[in-house]
Formats: sequence, C-alpha cells, structure tokens
Amino acid sequence: MISEQEWTEKLEEMLIGRNPIQGGMLNPSQVYGPCKGNIFIKNMIDEHNISIGDFTYAHMEHLEGERVLRNLVPYSFGNKQLIIGKFCSIGFGTQFISPYANHQMHSFTTYPFWHIFSTRDNITPWMEDAELKGNTVVENDVWFGRESMIMPGIRIGNGAVIAARSVVTQNVPPYAIVGGNPGKIIRFRFSDEIIQELLAVQWWNWDIDTIARYHTVLMRGDIDQLKRITNSLNPRL
Repeated sequence: MISEQEWTEKLEEMLIGRNPIQGGMLNPSQVYGPCKGNIFIKNMIDEHNISIGDFTYAHMEHLEGERVLRNLVPYSFGNKQLIIGKFCSIGFGTQFISPYANHQMHSFTTYPFWHIFSTRDNITPWMEDAELKGNTVVENDVWFGRESMIMPGIRIGNGAVIAARSVVTQNVPPYAIVGGNPGKIIRFRFSDEIIQELLAVQWWNWDIDTIARYHTVLMRGDIDQLKRITNSLNPRL
C-alpha cells in the first residue's frame, strides 16, 4: 500500500513541479499545463476558424503539433468557427466535430461522390449544407470528460460539465451536468440563485493576479465569501 509520504511526493511531481502559476510562469501561451500530458492549446492550434481562451488545456498524452489539432477537431476547415473560452478542462479523446464532417442525408445517397468525381457543382451543395450549421461555442470553465464528443453548431454555457463519452447534440445551459448518448441534462451543479450570482461575477474575466490571490475561494464553493470578494473588487456593484 502506498504511503502518505509517497502520495505527497507523487502529487508534488505531478502538480507543483509542473504548475505554471507556482512555477512563476503566468503566460497562458506556456505549452504544458498543470500536470503531465496536459497542454495549454491556445498557441498549439493556428487555424483561422478556431479560437481558444487563456489557460484552457487538453490532456493529449503523447500527442504533439499537428496531431493535437487533428485529434481535437477533425475536419477543421471551412468558415464555421470553433470558439472555446478560458479555463476549460478537456479530457483525452474529446472531439469537436466540424460541420464539414457531415454527409448529406436529404439526397438519395450519403456517399460523398465529390471525393472521386470532384467538381465545383457537386461540392457546392455539400458545402451549403455544412454552412447551415452555426458556430460551435464553448464558454468558460467547462469540463469535458474523457472521449466526449461535441456535434457541430452546439453552444455550451459557462461552468457546464460534460460526462465522459457523452455525445452532445443540443445546447447546454450554464452549470448543467450532461451525460449519455445523446447527451441529456442530469442535473445542475447549483441552485438557480447561485448560478445567476456566478454568471454575474464572471471570475474568469478577472486578471490572473486576482485569480491567483483568490483561487482557494473559487475552489471552496462558498458563494457568500465570493460575493464579498467581488464587492471589494467592484465597490459600485
């Protein structure tokens, strides 16, 4: 049985040794996140239609470079955007499916014949179908469990949790927990009152020094204490 000291040493190696804040590296472009296998993906993906917020990380294990993009966002081309906010946690194997991955279903065949008989005329209807989907938008502080899948044109609200291996086919409200295939709301993390308070606070828009100072409050879940801090930061609120 592993001893308490061994656990402590393991946690220090995993977390403290690689933690960008405790290590004094407050730049969100830093590649490695809080523990081994996690990477901040903001500057790992250079695509005109993909936007990633500060400190959002994905657990990619051994993947690097172009493989990060191809695994996270299959078929990432076209004009439709994937927008992911700040401080999101993305489990290994999570994928955001592009609308350009879809096949036409209202035609007599779903086979993409333009792959082998490629002309502008037979590509255009497929592209037009894809363009009917909206952008995929993930707000802030969303946790994606391992191997979750997000279908095109979905909006996921602040603070939501997507359970492992869920397939999200509909919009997700803030602070909802979604699981299953197709994904359904299991419950909300907090009461309506607390959710509205959190959406008003918008802690993810604080500067990083303020977050570092009060991160233990954010991790505790004491809404009264958080409101007191917010009032001290914004006396007019």
